[in-house]
Amino acid sequence: AAAARSVAEGWRRRILEGADQDLEGLQGDALREALVADASVREDLLRMIAPGAASRPRLVAARFPGIATVLTTIGWKGPAPPATDSGASGGPGRSTIVSGYYEIVDGIVGEVRAALMPGDYLMIVSPYGVEPLSATSRVARWLAGLPATQAGEDRGPAGIFFLSGPGVAQARPLDDVQITDTLPLVLYLLGLPVGRDMNGSLPRRLFSRAFLEANPIAFIPSYG
Repeated sequence: AAAARSVAEGWRRRILEGADQDLEGLQGDALREALVADASVREDLLRMIAPGAASRPRLVAARFPGIATVLTTIGWKGPAPPATDSGASGGPGRSTIVSGYYEIVDGIVGEVRAALMPGDYLMIVSPYGVEPLSATSRVARWLAGLPATQAGEDRGPAGIFFLSGPGVAQARPLDDVQITDTLPLVLYLLGLPVGRDMNGSLPRRLFSRAFLEANPIAFIPSYG
């Protein structure tokens, strides 16, 4: 925990350098704790996938919760025109923090990729985007006794999906991969059959034809 907090504090100084220092909610614990959470995930993840690890697992799934916390805290509305003042939502101060945080996460992804061994796959999934909550949603949360928040995923933009590893077709854009497709994909990469009753399906176009021919897809009716 101490190591994660030390790393997180260094990240925090990098992110806030040159940003509006008076952004509500981020001078206190919100940004710090978001970074500590992600630094802890990074620490555990790198330990598990290290090439010299005593028992390296076949599958590791990690979630980095910090960016969602930060976007929600500042009520992120997307990049603002250059002429906006730094205190406005989406202005230069917030843009600096959001871009800085994504640079931190991108650095973690780089560390993970560097630790991969031949034959490993790396999948990055962000299932949804974040945008300001409507007045109706905010009132509904208040009536339900839920924490006040300025942003959420009710109408957020589509997320992102990246996959790298053996047999993956390079530089192929995929606009229609769904979050439900990730389970069949993970099963296939583990050499396990895909359930025919699953909501998602295996995105075959992710892989080269030669790879699919050498690694045929197996199916079972259901996993129960």
